Amino acid sequence: MTRYIASLCLCVLFFKSAAASVVFPDRFMLIQLFRDSHFVELNRILESYQQGFEADDTDERVLLFGIESISTANPESAYLFDEWVKSQPDNAIPYLARAYYAYHVAWFWRGHETINNTRPYHLARMKRSLESAADDLTRAINMQPSLAIAYALAIRILMLLGAEELQAEAYDEAIAYYPNSYLVRASYLWSLKPKWGGSPHRLLAYIEEIASRAEKNPLLKDLLGYSDYIFAEFLSDGKAYQQARAHYDIAIIKGADHIVYRERGINYYHLGEYELALNDFNESLKLWPQNYRVLRWRANVYMRQGRHSEAVTDLALAVELNPYNKYALLSLAAVLRKLGQFEGVHTLYDRALYYNSQDANIWFERGMHYARDLFKFDLAVPDLRRATELAPDEPQYWYHYAAVLHYAFDCRITRPLEKYLSLCGELATCNDKELTWARKARGWLQHNDACHED
Repeated sequence: MTRYIASLCLCVLFFKSAAASVVFPDRFMLIQLFRDSHFVELNRILESYQQGFEADDTDERVLLFGIESISTANPESAYLFDEWVKSQPDNAIPYLARAYYAYHVAWFWRGHETINNTRPYHLARMKRSLESAADDLTRAINMQPSLAIAYALAIRILMLLGAEELQAEAYDEAIAYYPNSYLVRASYLWSLKPKWGGSPHRLLAYIEEIASRAEKNPLLKDLLGYSDYIFAEFLSDGKAYQQARAHYDIAIIKGADHIVYRERGINYYHLGEYELALNDFNESLKLWPQNYRVLRWRANVYMRQGRHSEAVTDLALAVELNPYNKYALLSLAAVLRKLGQFEGVHTLYDRALYYNSQDANIWFERGMHYARDLFKFDLAVPDLRRATELAPDEPQYWYHYAAVLHYAFDCRITRPLEKYLSLCGELATCNDKELTWARKARGWLQHNDACHED
């Protein structure tokens, strides 16, 4: 996979945002310093961003950008954060970085299911990670109370933990230091979304307050379209993409950051308007460079356009930036399989399963990779069986499980065949060719009195 990023020059250390005229560091430079345990140098760089912000010379988001770059939910990095803290126990930055890492881990355990569909084990792991992050943030703030970025994260964590009173206290403390902070106000604005218990009235009132302060911090203008963006997101989540389109447009006219451009691009993608999606993803990357989410979505556009090599490049970068992101891993695996480049694909599925061991589709895709691409039916069988256990009402999983057992000459074929045919009879949505094969296979087994199950 590293061959796809071999052309990346780590000597290019900074990126300039065209819209905001802000210089961001190269994420890969920071990641490499972290991986090599160059904590003194890493601390020096990150502290310089905070010092620049306090001196009113540096955009406050630069420190967030730097911390975000190294604090992805990569479990292989956990020991590095512990070493960093241990090596500099009286410095706030290592605690801050470890808090962001724990926050991202919490979201990986949480996943994207509704709260009612998230398994108790995952919710428990999420809460444990959030509490760990809160502990580290408390230490960081006690050491360096001027860290706006720490308060911004504290507001989000306390929101997720349902600690409204503590969240309000954190917000008040932060605003006392930085009344015009983009990061603090963006986090609080996020907490006012109806999905997190906020109300449209409070949201609009807060946006008016932000507008009144935009003259003192022009960056706040990028938040003025958030009420329209939130409504557009609600429509898009309900697959009302055409209706969402108008509200995304209004949001960007009023004021938009990189997130709004990204989300409008995703909406365009779902509408099949790929050039418009590409324009928005490129704009988002100008505002917030080397963002793995945007790279993944841009790769999806490239794949739709048949630009597979460009898709692989973006996805390989996305995986390098966030090595355990399920969506980037699965997208890269899919395009590499399409191109017949199978080296290392199983590793992508292995990583995707780390936080998502209950995701039937990942087991299914890895099983199909073993079966179709590598003809390793002995490896495919347990993966496809696991997919059927996790999603027993999905006919496709049973069909391919039966097919692989057929090629493996395995008499366990009878149950998946019967289950597939039973589901097809109930749903009437199965593929005609597959249904014909399954019926013939069952008939052959019955006619030849083969494969009795005990």
